This record gives sequence, structure tokens and C-alpha cells, in this order.
Amino acid sequence: MQTPIISLEQVSVHRGDFTILSDVSLQIAPGAHCAVLGPNGAGKTTLVQIISGYLWPSTGRVSVLGQAFGQTDLHRLRRRVGLASQATVSQISPFMRARDVIYTGLQGTLALTEPPADAACTRAEQFVDQFGLSRVIDSQFGQLSVGERQRVLISRALMNSPDLLILDEPAAGMDMAGREKLLTHIEQLAQGPASPTLLMVTHHISEITPSFAVILMIKAGSVLTFGPKTSTLTERNVSHLYDLPVKLHCSAGRYWPQI
Repeated sequence: MQTPIISLEQVSVHRGDFTILSDVSLQIAPGAHCAVLGPNGAGKTTLVQIISGYLWPSTGRVSVLGQAFGQTDLHRLRRRVGLASQATVSQISPFMRARDVIYTGLQGTLALTEPPADAACTRAEQFVDQFGLSRVIDSQFGQLSVGERQRVLISRALMNSPDLLILDEPAAGMDMAGREKLLTHIEQLAQGPASPTLLMVTHHISEITPSFAVILMIKAGSVLTFGPKTSTLTERNVSHLYDLPVKLHCSAGRYWPQI
């Protein structure tokens, strides 16, 4: 039996009298790309912070990449977990070249502290080609479109060859064309033979591309449902999740909601 990429057992997070997460338990197997759905305030961001090793739960047990929290060096573990989040944008100098932003992923910093080695340059060029960044790679980060910035951040997160890649609302703020281009790149990444296991947080069901075969729905800090997409991504579950009557239409392996 394979060791789960992510294992949470009765994980809760409390802040005073307020509960952010309550008794969350799940296991995600290697290669089982998972999409996380939930309304605002459901606890998705807190869950990502725990899995990426930046937040300690109030109660429960956490294991990521087979490493149990409390028995492993989280700093070293975080180097095996890639994180691409819009929240990172404000932490990066808008005057940095896109190329240099990608290089920082190897160093685990937000600024380029030393010139990259030849091997790092070669690896970065692979992502430049893979994510269609050649036209903007020497532009300042702040001059890029939202979609281009996000593709740079995903490339940055992949520089250390992570075993787990967390995509936190990767298409937020994009127009339709930018979103579809990004989702195409994410799907190609997911299908690749060397792909890390992907965990993608999204507000939009239509952003769940075919390779995401596992769905986690969180509502009010608790797991509403978790399991294979075929049995969890249903009209009944989605309607309950958002407290709205929702119909789902499936086309080309993607689901499109109708209120």
C-alpha cells in the first residue's frame, strides 16, 4: 500500500472561541490530483497553510509526504512542497524580471540572493517553454498580466521538483482567455509522467479539469464530502455546499454549473 501524500486525522483549528476547521480527516494517494471546493470562509486557506507546513493545527495529526508533523523538520519538508498562490504576488518586487522570479523558487526566497547555477538556468528554461513564457520572460514581473504572473509562480514552485504542488485559486482575477490558457497548462502538467501530485483550491467548478479525479468539499470548517469525482461532484452535494439549487452539465470532462 502506498504511503499517502497527505494524511489528516481529526485536524481542528481554533482561534479563541471560534473554530476554523473541525475534525478534518482525509488521505490523498500519490498521483491522485485533488480539487478543493468551498465558499468563502469555509477554511480552505487554513487547510492549505497546514498542508504546506506554515500552520500548526490546534488538535489532530498531520502527515505530508510520509513525514509526520512533530517528528520531522518542516523547513526541509516545505522544500518538497510547491505552493503557487496569488497571495505571493504582493511579496515579490514588481521590478524583478520574470526569469529571476522563477530562479528564486530554487532558493526558497522572494528575492534573488545569488546568481543561478547553469543547471538552474536550464531547468527554468524548460518551464519557460512548458508554460509559454518566452515572450515575457525578461519583462518586469509587475508588467505581466494576471495569467502570466500565475504561470511564472507555478514555474517558480516547480523549480525544486516538488512531490506535491498546491495551487491556491490559480485562476483568480483572470479573464476567460487567460483562465482557459492557464487551465490548459495545468491539465498538461497533471498528465505529464513526472507530474507532482496536485492539490488545487478553487471557487469555480468549471476550473476542475479532467485530471482532478478527487474532490474535497469544505463547508463551515468541516468536510462535507471527499472522494472520487464521479461520486462526490453531484448536483445534490454542490447545492448543499453553496446553499443554492445547482444543476451540473458535463462536457469534455469538465462540469459547468447552472443556478
